Amino acid sequence: MKMKAQNQSGLKFTSVILLFLFTPSLFAQSKLPVDAATRKVVFKTTLPLRPGVSTDAAFTLAEEWFKSNREQFSLVNRPVVSSSEKASFAKQHQAVDKEFENNTPLQSLDPASNRLVGKVILQYNGNRGGTIQHLYVQCSLILEIEEHQMQVRVTDVTYNHYNMNTYQPQRFLNYSNSNACDAVNYIEYLMDCEQSHEEFSAFNDFFNRDVKALFNNLDTFMKGNKALTLNSASEN
Repeated sequence: MKMKAQNQSGLKFTSVILLFLFTPSLFAQSKLPVDAATRKVVFKTTLPLRPGVSTDAAFTLAEEWFKSNREQFSLVNRPVVSSSEKASFAKQHQAVDKEFENNTPLQSLDPASNRLVGKVILQYNGNRGGTIQHLYVQCSLILEIEEHQMQVRVTDVTYNHYNMNTYQPQRFLNYSNSNACDAVNYIEYLMDCEQSHEEFSAFNDFFNRDVKALFNNLDTFMKGNKALTLNSASEN
């Protein structure tokens, strides 16, 4: 009987080890793409133009895409969860939202260098009591046409973090130590500083998914205007 009990105990221990080994998703954290040379967060895709499509025509279509798809450049995961909307806080809430309005996503265009630069704003609202409260992320979408291709990048990512009740700037608290992360900084700093890996993994999923959707939207628009080859998008 003792031998049988020991075998059962050994089987349970082995099962725990196998569960640990074959369920990495329980521990894996979603990451943002980082350029190996610059150590900056950079999303990239390449869209090859169809033969016969001129650079000028592609540039004009890209400008039209920016202007006709404004909703694609302001994204939110869900409405903010707030337990209080006092009059004093409501005014601050409106001020914060107005600061991050993105009514004109196309920020600059340079036909001489075939380059367009737009602004993307993400709003990410966390859970009550969590580390992430009311987070705004701003980044540049840079589109360059060269060698009969569209080179598209989303980079230069900054963030602003607010308390979800007062809408005042709030540092990220790290419960595992006494250090707190800045309320305003570049995203690369926050990636190194944060200690709430599960929460930030969910944020990274949102960021990755929505940038991919933005690239897909551009791809669909250009294909709809017969400007791209059929197998066009190549992310790197």
